[in-house]
Amino acid sequence: MDRRSESCAGHKNQNGRRAGGNAVSSVRRKARALPVPAKQSKPSHQAGTQRAVEQSAALCLSVQTVYLYPMTGVALDPAYRRVSVEEFLEMDFRGAKAELDDGLIYMMTGSSEMHARVAGNISAFLRQKLRGSGCRPYGSDFATRTADRTIRFPDVTVYCNDPSAPGNERKQLLGDPQVVVEILSPSTSSYDQKIKLQEYRELAGVQEIVLVDPQTERVRLVRRTGVAGWIDDWLDAGADLILASLDLTIPHGEIFARD
Repeated sequence: MDRRSESCAGHKNQNGRRAGGNAVSSVRRKARALPVPAKQSKPSHQAGTQRAVEQSAALCLSVQTVYLYPMTGVALDPAYRRVSVEEFLEMDFRGAKAELDDGLIYMMTGSSEMHARVAGNISAFLRQKLRGSGCRPYGSDFATRTADRTIRFPDVTVYCNDPSAPGNERKQLLGDPQVVVEILSPSTSSYDQKIKLQEYRELAGVQEIVLVDPQTERVRLVRRTGVAGWIDDWLDAGADLILASLDLTIPHGEIFARD
């Protein structure tokens, strides 16, 4: 999904600097991030969290230009704080989508037809082929935790060991996926292939990571070969996608089908 932006926690002044923060760069992204106010004296947790989202959304929607900060160097305004994974998963964004990146909430924009079509093609093919296998694909509404304070929503994930077994119905996290698929977009391609790819590689349960470029109809496959080994290749143009960990092949034509 087209997504990501930098935080509007620590608002910019006229010189392009955040209150108490560093100078911004000129790189722009499409989405906006939500600052969460620092904890006050014992409000209701759920009410306080929801109020923070609503207030933050109003603040972020008023920002016309969004700037990118190095993620490792984000220094929050003292009025705001980073949130936990548990707090994030309890928040109601009223139909909007967001990710949590090191405790900061980033709103995500919608995807293009091409992006949604390719993600849907892959998910539909996997759903049919994996039925009865104990593995199941999930779309971009299902979360993957990649760090203590980071939640991603990959375009497609495959979880095995019977993820839809009784008792899991209300779970929002299921541990590590076996396969992760991200559909690349011009605005997020670099971030997905650097930051997110590294996060997925650090998940012990992930065996294969697939990065799909719908514009060139090319596929990058990153496959685990051992405890610390990986094979990372762009497949030849027109090549089918072999997912060895699932013992199946997705034809190139199925990935990019238009009907």
